[in-house]
Amino acid sequence: MDDSIKILIKKHTRDFLESRLSTIQKIRFEDFEINPYLIASVKNQLGMKKQRDLARWLVTQRSERGMVTAFGSTLQKIAKEFSDEPTTSGFTMTLKKRNKKYNIVVTSGPNPYAKTQAVDLRNRLIASKETDPNSTPILGMCYGNKDAVSPIVKSELKNIKYYAGREFWEFISGEKNCRDDIIDILRYTADNFYDLEKRTIEKLTNDKIDQLEISLKNIFGEDPDEFWEKILKDLYI
Repeated sequence: MDDSIKILIKKHTRDFLESRLSTIQKIRFEDFEINPYLIASVKNQLGMKKQRDLARWLVTQRSERGMVTAFGSTLQKIAKEFSDEPTTSGFTMTLKKRNKKYNIVVTSGPNPYAKTQAVDLRNRLIASKETDPNSTPILGMCYGNKDAVSPIVKSELKNIKYYAGREFWEFISGEKNCRDDIIDILRYTADNFYDLEKRTIEKLTNDKIDQLEISLKNIFGEDPDEFWEKILKDLYI
């Protein structure tokens, strides 16, 4: 893999991690709308006994919101770095291999579509052949393998070429170990990622839990029994 692509993969990884840090840094108690009905339903099931348990749950819920979608976008950006042609409109990336042009839609995993979405994609990919007859439309899935590809994709896109996981990365890079190299870069970048105060995401998350625990105690009381009584019954009185 070219060093230039490695640098760009590191950048996309850092951008993703920085976005997660930013999400955590913005968490404030004042922004939570605590749902007492939901808390009543899950409190004992999740083993919540003290203020810190609720603080941890609230911070985790907020910090993980959108994480999967955000990283899916990151994988698309990484894949696009292997493009060697201007990207055709409506596709994630365009490749030229052995004088053949491939227009590729990239998704993160092997189960990306509901049936209606798969039908729309199939129609779009087929239509692309009419406007660009010398190209081949492809669906690329960043992880998984052909056995893991959803039945919807297999049935609705059965006449469309698709690659998943290791096979996809090898196809766009021409390198058998591309998938493993990307994993190594992701791990190295994440293991050496800190904010300006040398905090990891874990450390910043724990700091936010500490802050929220203090706020919960100040507002609803130190005694756990009284705290839960107020949360469940008196929160909006």
